[in-house]
Amino acid sequence: VFLFGGISLLLIVIVGVLIDFIQPSRSAQNSIAVLPFENLSKDLENEYFSDGITEDIIATLANIHEFTVISRFSIMQYKNTEKNLRDIGEELNVATILKGSFRQEGNQLRIVANLIDVSSEALLWAHTYDQELTQIFAIQSDVAKKIAGALKAQISTNEQERIESRATENLEAYDLYLKGRHHWNKRLPDDLKKGIEYFEQALDMDSTYALAYSGLADSYTTLGNFNVLPPEETYPKAKAAASKALEIDSDLAEAHASLALAVMYNDWDWTRAEAEFRRAIELNPGYALAHGWYALFLTVTGRFKEATKERERAKAYDPLSVIVAAETGLEYYFERRFGEAIQQFQKTLEMDPLFVAARIPLGGAYIQESMYKEAMDELQWASIFSKGHPISVAAIGYGFAVTGRKEDALIMLELLQERSSEEYIAPYFIAVVHVGLGNDEEAFEWLERAYEEKDGSMVFLKVEPLFDSIRPDARFAALLKKMDLAD
Repeated sequence: VFLFGGISLLLIVIVGVLIDFIQPSRSAQNSIAVLPFENLSKDLENEYFSDGITEDIIATLANIHEFTVISRFSIMQYKNTEKNLRDIGEELNVATILKGSFRQEGNQLRIVANLIDVSSEALLWAHTYDQELTQIFAIQSDVAKKIAGALKAQISTNEQERIESRATENLEAYDLYLKGRHHWNKRLPDDLKKGIEYFEQALDMDSTYALAYSGLADSYTTLGNFNVLPPEETYPKAKAAASKALEIDSDLAEAHASLALAVMYNDWDWTRAEAEFRRAIELNPGYALAHGWYALFLTVTGRFKEATKERERAKAYDPLSVIVAAETGLEYYFERRFGEAIQQFQKTLEMDPLFVAARIPLGGAYIQESMYKEAMDELQWASIFSKGHPISVAAIGYGFAVTGRKEDALIMLELLQERSSEEYIAPYFIAVVHVGLGNDEEAFEWLERAYEEKDGSMVFLKVEPLFDSIRPDARFAALLKKMDLAD
């Protein structure tokens, strides 16, 4: 997480052989959306399992390079929807839709799958699987192959192997993994911690479960980006987990993306991070998260034109993603295109009014345009929605400082310092308030501390506009050089 550029992620990512990433086309043979499978089980608590099956079928289909498969983040917005398939197809820009249902009773499983042509609403393929739970992996593989056959897609030998491979043979481990991803997808601190517990339990059941290690890595990185825990308690663990996943499966795209993210935040090793992102995308061109993370990597290193192209690729696979929409605004903000940033953040908040990671940089863009009332309104709402997260407190403090309310800014600064005795407060945040107050000496002291602590927010130092007032200082250039971010 960072300040006015603040998106977690969760919210990242070339040196080496250039790969020509072609924008995915849309045709009746290669574009597909897998709608959330309807859970018809009596036990509604296993909703995570039906969602997990949906996500796994998406991931399996994404192994076929001829397909453009929409990411789960856009897909889950259609859970329990009453929209007709033609409207959904137009919104997602796909030609075919897979919809179905899931029912589990004890060890028995029934999965109904229907592949439908959007334009004609004709049924292209349908099948009902009545099998034992132990056959879940075989069912997922069969669905992918039958869809490929129905759409006359060619499957290479390597793709066939990936489709038929099993991440684990242990059903208990698989169940725990699905629970872990269910909580990770919520992107909330308590859910991330709960997800870590499930991933670790899955690994207790199967120590060779590479995907569980990748999930563990993503959870620790996201916790670090949220500044919930100190950097030394998150990023090194993320790096270790991702590295372990690759020891088990060197061709796992998710693990390469997880390692790239961890290396970016933990080591500030831009060359290696970029190589890992590129490898993840090479292995799975349809992995929307990898495209999005890589686009953010390109943004924070100042390669804006490349970032725009990569973000468009992420959007092709995840067209309704609020994160992708917000990061488009971030790119405008970092490029000092503040008017366009404001418009983009406003569009993002139309998609999700509670998305704090758009409100904070929107407030920053308003400040840059001297629209101070609008800025403080947005930052106050961000503080309410985030329950007073330190990033929102720092943002308000900066806002007070640059609008002449020095005493109020000092109160925000004092509040952050008081809270640091009970919770982790990123030094970067405190530096930001000092910059707003014009306390250059104190700002550099806290930035140096952020550097020493490996504060994850420091990856945005090169492009963050609010540091422009101290950017000419030789100490700023020295910091960028130490982080290998100098031009």
